[in-house]
Amino acid sequence: MDLLNAEFAALEGRVTRGDRPKVQAHREALHQLETQLVPSLAQCRAPGKPDGAQRPKDSADAVPWLVERQIELMVAAFSCDATRIASLQIRPGENDGYPYRFLGIDVEHHLTSHDTSAAKQELLAKIYTWYAGRFAYLLERLDAVPEGQGSMLDHTLVIWGSEVGTGSSHDFANVPFVVAGGGAYGVRSGQYLKLPAGTYHSRLIVSAMRYMGVADVERFGMTDRETGPLPGLGI
Repeated sequence: MDLLNAEFAALEGRVTRGDRPKVQAHREALHQLETQLVPSLAQCRAPGKPDGAQRPKDSADAVPWLVERQIELMVAAFSCDATRIASLQIRPGENDGYPYRFLGIDVEHHLTSHDTSAAKQELLAKIYTWYAGRFAYLLERLDAVPEGQGSMLDHTLVIWGSEVGTGSSHDFANVPFVVAGGGAYGVRSGQYLKLPAGTYHSRLIVSAMRYMGVADVERFGMTDRETGPLPGLGI
C-alpha cells in the first residue's frame, strides 16, 4: 500500500491538470481500501508526552505512574500497528528492594514473600491485588479500541504470569497464569484450569503460537517432554 501510494504521489506531479483528479481519486480509493484492511489504523493516535510534573520524584513512589504510562504506550503501539507483540515486566523479580508506600506498605516485596506469617501474607495479598488492578487497566484500554466486529481485546491474547509459584520457597510447582482476550480466535474465557502436576508452562507458549498461526511447533524449550498446546484453553 505504501509503495502504491508513493507511486501515485509521484505520478500526480507529472500528469496534466485534467488527469490529476483521476490520480487523486485512485489515491483516495487506495486509502479507503487500506482502512478496510487494517481497521485499527483508524484508531491510531500518537500519545502525547506525559506530564512529568505529575510523576512522583521518588523512584519507588513513581511506579504506579510509570506503569500506567507504559500500558498506554503499549496500547497505542498496537492501535497504530507499530508492533504485534509486546511485553511488560513491572518488577525485576521479587528482589526489587522497593517499598510499596503508595499502598501503605513500607517494606519491599521480597521480604513479604519470604515471611509466612499472617500479617506479612496479608501485605503480600495487597501487593498482588494492586498488580491485578494494573492488569485490569491494560485490558480496559485494549477493550476501548474498536477493531473488526469487536474490540482490540477480542483480537489480542494477553498473558499475565509470575516467575515463581511460591515466593517463600522459590517453588515452581504451581505457577499462576492469567489468560485474557483472544475471543475472536476461540480463547475460552471465564474458566479456571488446575492442571496435573508436571505440566510445564511452555505448553502455554505453544498455545499462544497456535493462536498466532504457527501450527507446526509442538514443543517449546528443552525441558518439557510432552507436546502440544495447553489442554482446555480452547485450541
